[in-house]
This record gives sequence, structure tokens and C-alpha cells, in this order.
Amino acid sequence: MARASAPRFLPGTSKRIEGDVKIKGDVDIEGDVDVTGKIDATDEVHSDTDVTAAGVSLKNHTHTWPSTPPPGSPGSTIQPTPTG
Repeated sequence: MARASAPRFLPGTSKRIEGDVKIKGDVDIEGDVDVTGKIDATDEVHSDTDVTAAGVSLKNHTHTWPSTPPPGSPGSTIQPTPTG
């Protein structure tokens, strides 16, 4: 049975690291970053162009809201009607 050869890398090129990696300090990346899994941020996320999620642009995304918000909704001064 043939034995799989280990990946070969030229000096200064990428290397695969398996397991957890913790970096303290700033990291500058020139190029794309592909992530399989989720990204958690405990502070703000910035972009000088746009951020999209599920095909929705945050730059061009708007919400329409009635001039008088429904009772109980954010911005409404009218209490919701009790049910039950």
C-alpha cells in the first residue's frame, strides 16, 4: 500500500495547523479568508465597502417603518392591547 506523502511547502508559504490557534496582536491579511463554521466577535466588525449576509447588503439594506409604529413596538408610545 502506498504511503501518503506529507505536504511540502516552500519557505514563506502557508502551512496547515490542526487544533486551536490563539494569536495576540494585530493580524493583516492580504487576500481572501474562507471560513467553515461561525465567526464570533466581541467587538465591532468594520468594512470600508460593504458586509453581506445571506445575500443581503448591510450598506443598501433598509427597514421601512410606518409613521405611527404599532402599539408595543420599539418607538411606540402606545401600550399593546392585553390579550387573554
